[in-house]
Amino acid sequence: MKNIIVLTKNELLNKTIQKIFAERNSAINIGFVSLSVTPEKLHEIASEADLFILDSSDDESNTELTLSLISEKYPTTPIILLTPNQSQILLLQAIRHGVREVVNLPLKEKELNAAINKIEKKLKFVQDKGGKILSFLSCKGGSGVTFLSANTAYGLAELAKKNTLLIDLNLQFGDAALYISDQKPVTTLTDVCREINRLDADLLESSLIRVTQNCGVLAASTHINLDQEINPEQIDIILDLAKKHYEFVLIDLGRQLNSVSLRALDKADIIFPILQQTLPYLRDGKQLIDMFISFGYPKEKIEVIINRQKNDATVTIKDLEKTLSHEITHKMPNNFEVVNNSINLGVSPLEVSKNSNLSKSLIEFIRHLSEFPVAPNNGLIRRLFNFPPILE
Repeated sequence: MKNIIVLTKNELLNKTIQKIFAERNSAINIGFVSLSVTPEKLHEIASEADLFILDSSDDESNTELTLSLISEKYPTTPIILLTPNQSQILLLQAIRHGVREVVNLPLKEKELNAAINKIEKKLKFVQDKGGKILSFLSCKGGSGVTFLSANTAYGLAELAKKNTLLIDLNLQFGDAALYISDQKPVTTLTDVCREINRLDADLLESSLIRVTQNCGVLAASTHINLDQEINPEQIDIILDLAKKHYEFVLIDLGRQLNSVSLRALDKADIIFPILQQTLPYLRDGKQLIDMFISFGYPKEKIEVIINRQKNDATVTIKDLEKTLSHEITHKMPNNFEVVNNSINLGVSPLEVSKNSNLSKSLIEFIRHLSEFPVAPNNGLIRRLFNFPPILE
């Protein structure tokens, strides 16, 4: 954290906070402003703030107004609330506006340091790793985009041991969670967008279907036509936050192209158009890739996946590459029985059909994305790669 904004009228508190940060050996800029700051003044000094510290000791009603202003303009910036009185009303207001750290007044150095350490730990991910955003898009209905995005997320989490988030952005008929879990969503993407002004890492995490320790799914709404409640700016905020806290963020876009899905494509590190070896897919795939190029996306950002690949298909890989003017980067073999069994069970083929040709292709795809294999153990990875057991 480089830029800290402290909102208080208390000069002694100012000096105490300066002393605490000086003792932390932090090369930071600290700005002090009045709690009754105007929106214009706040924006002038806080546009690049990494942390707000807000003193509520003077006026709780003014505190809520300032919290509301901060959470609306800077929804992903953490806030530490300093208060001499942790009243229920104040705490509810704080939670509503995204505050996750509350410190008692009079200020104790140990308590403020503990709160700062918690926030720095959450922010450390973006400095150290910074997640990749992968967008999966169908060139034509029935391509298998949801199956591939869901099982790639599962494989990244379980095989490569990456902290992975799958976002179902198929706004009208999204069902990605069903492919790898039997849990019903309590909170959906639409719900998260309604609470966008107080969204932080904790709220996002609590909104997920937790499939495994490393794999979570932000499910699409179970109601049709709620996509009108979601806008590109909300997707910006969600993806910016997710990229800070997850090593991989996968987005299932289905087949739709609209302002929301285009924002997800813009934010993606890699786009995976998915098609099959038929002329309708070839035609639509050509139009889609040409459109991506017209948007200014570099060719290396686009990695085409052939699903249900057949060596004896009338439309060959060479035909596809010639027509698309683009390399076919990944191939997933046709294996209807394995896919059908996996979908009906709601369990990844990496678990129920480990030795199938499809699972082996998924593993190679996950290896390509994550640069694993990781250190083998006696579990799934060892069995998949036929390593001898570890003797303990």
